[in-house]
Amino acid sequence: MPLRNSPCAAAALAAFLLLAPSFLFRKASARPAAADVALLLAIDASASIDFNEFDLQMRGLAAAFEHPALIAAIVGGPNRRIAVALLQWSGAHEQKLVIGWRLIGNGIEARALARDIRNTPRYFRGGTSITAMLRATAQIFTALPYRARRRIIDISGDGSNTDPRPPAAARQRLLAAGITINALTILDEEPGLERFYAETVIGGPGSFTMPAASFDDFTTAIRAKLLREIGAPQRLSRLEGTPLN
Repeated sequence: MPLRNSPCAAAALAAFLLLAPSFLFRKASARPAAADVALLLAIDASASIDFNEFDLQMRGLAAAFEHPALIAAIVGGPNRRIAVALLQWSGAHEQKLVIGWRLIGNGIEARALARDIRNTPRYFRGGTSITAMLRATAQIFTALPYRARRRIIDISGDGSNTDPRPPAAARQRLLAAGITINALTILDEEPGLERFYAETVIGGPGSFTMPAASFDDFTTAIRAKLLREIGAPQRLSRLEGTPLN
């Protein structure tokens, strides 16, 4: 009997046709999800920051992700979502990824992230190793499970580098990988900190520093910084109501 008329061949063909769509779907879904930006938030937990000031940072960051303008910026991009992770950093051996990479694509996910930020304990109270922090961020981006057109490190800090190793080499590796480094500098202890970050830390396409005069100004400053990083410039004037400089 010819093979094309064999009951076994017919059964095999039917099974293939039944299973093929599922197989093809699984193969397509294996491609990593896309985000408009992968944003690594690096929060200073060094000894120069007391517990009240650390709490102001975390509460300000949480409040930013609950703000309607920021949620609108998140869902306003081509992929309608961003990837976020949170790093605490301090001395040479004190870096901890306290919230791993996750996708944020609506208000529910943004508010859940805000809740987790508020509930995150403090892990360090050591030196201020910007060098070690930059090295840690390189490893974290290596493990990024999503596709992102832009990758940004969002640093907040109130002091210059206390590590004897300068940050130049770690910074250059990040820039060579196409990662942008931005900073929010809290100026209550070192008025010249913004210049230090501008000259030795930040870099990459569209990089910038944003100052906060004190920890009390952190909430407003971090929201403005995140809006600038997440939203396209032409959309921010609508979200905030004022043009960007």
